[in-house]
Amino acid sequence: MRDPEVERLQFFLQQVGFFPAGETTTFFGRITLRAVVAYQKAKGIEPAVGFVGPLTRAAMAGGQPAPSAAATFTRSLYLGVRGDDVTLLQQKLQALGFFPAAQAPTGFFGNLTVEAVRQFQCAKGIVCEGDFASTGYGVAGPKTLQRIGN
Repeated sequence: MRDPEVERLQFFLQQVGFFPAGETTTFFGRITLRAVVAYQKAKGIEPAVGFVGPLTRAAMAGGQPAPSAAATFTRSLYLGVRGDDVTLLQQKLQALGFFPAAQAPTGFFGNLTVEAVRQFQCAKGIVCEGDFASTGYGVAGPKTLQRIGN
């Protein structure tokens, strides 16, 4: 991603000791991702995945990140739904290595999230085949969400 906001983020991370001095750009790459993850870990933001979401922004603004109302799962998540709970699901799947690290969580449950959920379900022995309706394959329902954790 290239954006002037990325340079501001990098400058902030420099000021707090997580980004190399004199190397700000408008590109959000591996160095920026590692710096954001290190900052999140230092601030106790979990999961520390490198996505600059509400908790990270709150910490950067000087506030203490507090659990948001969306920090738990209260519904099944499936293709086409949107919300903070989908963002949380994507962040958790990313932290576990099932959602691409280079992809910023979007809050939209699209095909990329379906595939990540399927990989997680199969790896954890929940379900490895079928479809949404018959087996829940690709749906983040109660069993899957319980295994991912609130």
